[in-house]
Amino acid sequence: MKTARSSQPVIKFTTSPESPRRILDFLQAHPTGVLATTDFFNKPHAAVIYYHVSSSYEITFVTKSDTKKYENMLKNNNVMLVAYDSFTQTTAQITGTVQEIKDVKQIQKALAHMLKVAEQTSQEGDPPVSKLYAGLYTAFRLHPETIHMAVFLRPDPSGYDLFETIQFMKDNG
Repeated sequence: MKTARSSQPVIKFTTSPESPRRILDFLQAHPTGVLATTDFFNKPHAAVIYYHVSSSYEITFVTKSDTKKYENMLKNNNVMLVAYDSFTQTTAQITGTVQEIKDVKQIQKALAHMLKVAEQTSQEGDPPVSKLYAGLYTAFRLHPETIHMAVFLRPDPSGYDLFETIQFMKDNG
């Protein structure tokens, strides 16, 4: 696994000056997505997760230590997270690398975010991961490299393109 990165990624490219705000607003308003990982044999695996995205595009999420996604992320830290809104036909694809969070307070903070989202978005209130007998809770931080968002209701009269992109500088550390 890679070492910790700074919490403020540097934006290398955006489709428009408004893209970073539009993408961040979408991700913060849609805190569930599908996380795709690959196993040792490069076979894909996907699972729905609750996530939290900070104003610096850092994404945190919780899983358990005996899940397939946990095992996959330890072997290959390249992932993709996809968020979708069917009403607006908007999708955001985040490609990046994950790092396991070791600090107990940060894990607890990620767990609190997940529980809050589960209460706000589901009838049950308990997140699915809480119902798994799959080891201890742990958390990961996703460092985005590229975020592509497509709003399929576009083009609209204001002339915006269908796609918005943010590309971040790669960490050299």
